[in-house]
Amino acid sequence: MESRNYVFGQTCNPHHTGRTAGGSSGGEAALCAARAVPISLCSDIGGSTRMPAFFCGLYALNPTSGYTSLKGSALRTGKEKSMASIGFVSTHCSDLIPLTKVIVAADKLHELNLDRAVDVKKLRYFYVETAQDLRVSPISPELRAAMNRAITKLTEEATSTEHVPTPYYHVGFNHMFVLWRYWMTHEADDFATLLTNGRGAASVYTELPKKLVGMSNYTLPAIMKLVDDQVLPPVNKEWAQKLTQELKDDLIKTLGDDGVLLFPSSPLVAPYHYSPIVRPFNFAYWAVINALNFPAAQIPLGVNSDKLPLGIQVVAAPRQEALCAAVAQHLGEALGGSTPPCKILD
Repeated sequence: MESRNYVFGQTCNPHHTGRTAGGSSGGEAALCAARAVPISLCSDIGGSTRMPAFFCGLYALNPTSGYTSLKGSALRTGKEKSMASIGFVSTHCSDLIPLTKVIVAADKLHELNLDRAVDVKKLRYFYVETAQDLRVSPISPELRAAMNRAITKLTEEATSTEHVPTPYYHVGFNHMFVLWRYWMTHEADDFATLLTNGRGAASVYTELPKKLVGMSNYTLPAIMKLVDDQVLPPVNKEWAQKLTQELKDDLIKTLGDDGVLLFPSSPLVAPYHYSPIVRPFNFAYWAVINALNFPAAQIPLGVNSDKLPLGIQVVAAPRQEALCAAVAQHLGEALGGSTPPCKILD
């Protein structure tokens, strides 16, 4: 949940430099939030577009996986099957659909129907206030309040009971991190090989002792990933595949082509540097959406009393990015949107 390495050091959040900008696209989001650049291109395999957008108070759109080219991303050819997608972050939601058109393969662009006209008052809304994944911290009161503001706004605008936001839950959300962890084992990238730039494979049994005496070339989060890959037992294949499919099928049936799910972004606002090490699973609200291969947009909803960004996600069924973007723009404009970290001079 941080962007830090031994080459460039630590990326700081423009809203509070003592806090993380998120990862892995934290540098992109920090620049965009600081208004140093108008837009930023990011990649997302476990929330790496939406997480930095949330922590830095930006809009983001993560398209349905399989529709954006991954060629050149982490030594990929672009032909590998993956739950990763390329997406953008911006201070303006209206940027996201035009930019997404640029990165979607030309022969697949028509499938997403990105120019679809969407009337947000005619959509069906569902929401999850909090998941029951015990690995993840409870949702903080201020982020519950942000979700409730969105629900209240949509309820006030509803023209019939069909359009009033309805609670949704599935047992799959009790296992968000574990489902994502299972599907990560299907990715083409081999983390141990990536660490060495293809010169062999890093071993946790070598690197962990070296880290303890200050001799490892790798960061602690990298070594923790090696522990996960090389030491911890694998997730049960049959169970994970069955539960993922059940959750996916139920959501597709529930949402259809005119429904969206309001979903928490994170249990907490941008945490202090290094503190994610004691809450390593709090990215699971983003990651489970990758495991489902659904599109999602990050919606900034102003800031809290400490001037730190608040927000939620909006999730839709596959190939319904237009719904995500429309709802993100509507709620962002109504409830605070992207707030600059300091006064912007004209």
